[in-house]
Amino acid sequence: MQDPSLKPPVSRKVTNQHVVSKVLLSRFTVRRSGSRGSRLTRFDLDHPDWQSEVSPKVCANATDFVEHDSAKIEDLWQKTEQYMPKVFAATEKNVPVTDPQHLTLLRDFMALHLVRSYRFKTVHTNALSEASAKLKVKLLETHREPLLRLALRATGEHLDDKRLDEYAARMIAESSPAQAHIAGRDFPNSLERMFALAKERLQNWYPEIIWAPMGHFIIGDSPAITLRWQGNLMDTATDVQTNVAIDDAKAMILPLGPRHLLSMGPRSTAATAELAVVQRMNSWQISNARKHVFFKPNRHTADFVRAESSDRRIAD
Repeated sequence: MQDPSLKPPVSRKVTNQHVVSKVLLSRFTVRRSGSRGSRLTRFDLDHPDWQSEVSPKVCANATDFVEHDSAKIEDLWQKTEQYMPKVFAATEKNVPVTDPQHLTLLRDFMALHLVRSYRFKTVHTNALSEASAKLKVKLLETHREPLLRLALRATGEHLDDKRLDEYAARMIAESSPAQAHIAGRDFPNSLERMFALAKERLQNWYPEIIWAPMGHFIIGDSPAITLRWQGNLMDTATDVQTNVAIDDAKAMILPLGPRHLLSMGPRSTAATAELAVVQRMNSWQISNARKHVFFKPNRHTADFVRAESSDRRIAD
């Protein structure tokens, strides 16, 4: 009988995962009386009448977002998230952030939300089909003769062009890397690599803390957004591209609360945003969200989101 102490430890599985940090969502809450606790508004962009005040625990959650090694990945995020309350307190002073540890944590927090996102998971998922298509072309064109010999040994037949194309596609799909990708086993490693790469890319970026004396910032379920533009970003007439590659971006934004937003750029500063700028930042949260945006309960904010989500549905 095997000694139980020699059995490999069972890895714990975290099913209820979040694509937006709960510590960040909690900053958009208000305290309600009784047993309701802290609540924020969850707004369904596809169904504008479906808005409700809920706990941050049930917002921006994605069941089995990382299916394999989920505990390891959650522990990776926690290494940054556990220190954020003190960093948030520093940003509320409306002055440039200069503390070296806070600078690093803000960069890492931005990198975390760029990578732990629906957008990155879609890119990762699509990477297999794109790589497979390129590999199949290379096999059929550059390595055609070796492929024909391999097919002959495997099938006992000389395959015509159509059947050789099908054989190459099947061979790629049945390979170990492809099977790991399909099963999601390689996603945790991909997340770790991209998180490390994003942190490296952000080493020479600095936080600009933007304060909104009027209006409230909102936050979407894909809140970290890269930006590229020509001219003055604070000019609402300036055309801005969103979700560009990090190396092509001039800035990247992440709401930190109803009154504060983090914008990464070339230097550490603090700035005040007019209401029109706040609304433009909010419109990007809406247009880049997958399904939900969240905000501190407020009638005027809800009216704005409802109007903007109507424009989004018309555009779709």
